[in-house]
Amino acid sequence: MSSEELEYLFKLDKTRNREGTDGEKGTGKGHILCKDCIEFLKSKIWAESSPGMGSTFSFTIPTAS
Repeated sequence: MSSEELEYLFKLDKTRNREGTDGEKGTGKGHILCKDCIEFLKSKIWAESSPGMGSTFSFTIPTAS
């Protein structure tokens, strides 16, 4: 993923339809939905990527108190 794609990955106003690795079609809203769910849990989500090398998605999960 390019740095521009990574910058807009979790932004609703910048969604992009893009073909998946198996040619599947998407709406560009899946990452935003994940972000909303994670943030609802008071957690964080982020992604790191290098074009042609793959992407790593990470998130935190709160511990029970």
